[in-house]
This record gives sequence, structure tokens and C-alpha cells, in this order.
Amino acid sequence: MREIKDMLTEWAAYFVDNYKVNGYPKQSAFVNERVQDNNRSTESYVDRDLPADAKAVDAEIAAMSPPHRAIIREHYTKRGSMREHAKNLKLNAATYCTVLRFIHDHLAHKLNAKNT
Repeated sequence: MREIKDMLTEWAAYFVDNYKVNGYPKQSAFVNERVQDNNRSTESYVDRDLPADAKAVDAEIAAMSPPHRAIIREHYTKRGSMREHAKNLKLNAATYCTVLRFIHDHLAHKLNAKNT
């Protein structure tokens, strides 16, 4: 479990300000796209700099429902206690902790299955 939490902490370092609390990006990806010149790469900036482990975590988080994404992003990208995070998401602390534990177990299962 500690390995999953470490991977999530590393993942969060790349996405601290990129997402709103509700689990959706602040803006659509196409808003930031530029017209491609002949000498420019079509690869996005984040894809080139994101480590493989963080890409795998990001893909699994993207596959989650928006409420689960909101909880994981709130926990790893915002400062504060679990009670403050739960209050920000309008949840009680017990529900927040239970869902967070479920998310950790789910990611551990999915990511360990990919690594074996």
C-alpha cells in the first residue's frame, strides 16, 4: 500500500494545479493546442516529461468516476487534514476515508496486475 501512496504522491507533483476539485480538468485539452508547424512535434508537453509510473497512475485515475477522481485529487494535490478535504467535498469524514481506502486498494490491484 505504501508503494501506491508513493506513486500517487509522485503523480500529484505533476498535476497540482491542473484540475478543479470536482474531478474535471479546468479547461479542455484542445484549448491549449497550437497550430502545428512542420518542425514541431505533435507530442504533448506533459507526455514527454511524465515518468512511466506516473503515466500508468494517471491512466487508472482517468478511468475512475468523477467523484473518485475528485477525492484522489483533493487528497494528493491540496493541503489540509482529511476532515478539511471531506468538508471541501461535502462528505463526512468516515465516507471520505472509506472511499479513499477503496481507491488505494483499487489502484494497488490494477497497477500490480499490470506490473506482473
